[in-house]
Amino acid sequence: MLKQVKDPIQNILDVLSTAIDIDSAVIDDKFKLVAYTDGYIEKKGTEVHELFVEKVFELGEIVVSTPGCTEYCEGCRFQNNCPAAMELLMPITLHNKNIGVLSFSFFSSRDMNIFESNLNKYRALLVETSKLMAKTVLLNLRNDHAQSEKTAKSIDDFRYTLNSIIGSHPTIEDLKSKIKKISKSPSAVLIIGETGTGKELFARAIHSSSHRQHKPFMPINCAAIPESLLESELFGYEEGAFSGAKRKGKCGLFELANGGTLFLDEIGDMPLHLQAKLLRVLQDHQIRRIGGSKFIHLDVRIVAATNQNIEKLIAEDKFRSDLYYRLNIINLNIPALRDRFSDIELLAHYFLKKYAFDFRLEFLGFEEGILSIFKQYDWPGNVRELENAIEYMVNIEESKYLTYDSLPEKLKFLSTISNPSLQDQVDAYERKVITDALDRHGYDLSGKEKAASELNIGLRTLYRKVEKLAIESTQ
Repeated sequence: MLKQVKDPIQNILDVLSTAIDIDSAVIDDKFKLVAYTDGYIEKKGTEVHELFVEKVFELGEIVVSTPGCTEYCEGCRFQNNCPAAMELLMPITLHNKNIGVLSFSFFSSRDMNIFESNLNKYRALLVETSKLMAKTVLLNLRNDHAQSEKTAKSIDDFRYTLNSIIGSHPTIEDLKSKIKKISKSPSAVLIIGETGTGKELFARAIHSSSHRQHKPFMPINCAAIPESLLESELFGYEEGAFSGAKRKGKCGLFELANGGTLFLDEIGDMPLHLQAKLLRVLQDHQIRRIGGSKFIHLDVRIVAATNQNIEKLIAEDKFRSDLYYRLNIINLNIPALRDRFSDIELLAHYFLKKYAFDFRLEFLGFEEGILSIFKQYDWPGNVRELENAIEYMVNIEESKYLTYDSLPEKLKFLSTISNPSLQDQVDAYERKVITDALDRHGYDLSGKEKAASELNIGLRTLYRKVEKLAIESTQ
């Protein structure tokens, strides 16, 4: 499978190498080297030690602090003399099947020290990269099955466009409308929302709706990259800029995103000294590589995102107010899933369709009562948590419907302590929908008339339901 997408897999490794100066390789399930960085091939060559790959398949993620000296290295040509100082390996998995291994290799004591002090962040990067590679294979499989109109339409549904933002709640519709209005603008955008609300999806929708759509979209998580590496990733460096710098230097993400969009996720975690440099870039539209004297002019749109209260960070002297005002020219507030209650069912059906397609399975829907259980839960992890729950159920379920037996345990527990009657569930849903409408339009006569119109019911019906459901103003 991985050989069929060798070029895009190699591109991913090249971006990693350019962005954070890491050597890496991808090995398929036939123990063949599929893609690699120059540093990896120079030091380790093309031969693969099969026993080690098999152990990664068996055990999952492996951190090797003494390469060449483990039990898995027995019989390797580098046994007791491995050029790597440390390695981090993980299976690439698709449809619960291991299709290859992704390896991060560190060949110098400097790299090893950086790795050891930022182990969790590198592990997170390894996980996300392996997922990206699996999705690359999946997209290729979808393209292979795109002969039929139905399959082609399913593929379109999963592209990063405005149509990828699933929801009919008025706040979501307003956000989509706003994105259409701002898409052609070069102004910076600040996206605010809780973890799991889909901030990157909105950022990609901004990019794909703009004239920059055929240029790069470069995302970076400011919280996931070690502080010592973040500056060089963003701005690049010249040859000899510091010990261990690559010969000929390297481009930073600003240069790689030129003409397109740079997405700065978790901007609230950016160190203060880099905030000052970012502010200068936003003002001057140019950068200078670390160790360089030449200014490079840029045409990059900045989209930033955070789940933090930036104004609180400013008060604590952890974020620059001038940068905040530069980034906050256009503001998008992404609602939590609990604040768009009516979208839960729509999203659940969407994710069921998505994962049924991905896993080549057929499902007819949800067992009666499952969606009601979904609507009783607050979803602190938001849309991402709902998606994970559906993916879990699709993996576990053996029938043609997603049933109680395949629910994640915490949702099973919720259903046992609540277990409301059907009428209670209907009342709870009506109470939520009507309250949302009245909160938007107001609880006076004018607001109730607008709410009734939106809900497509008569004003007298609305009054009767307000009384029956004991709905009171929350304003």
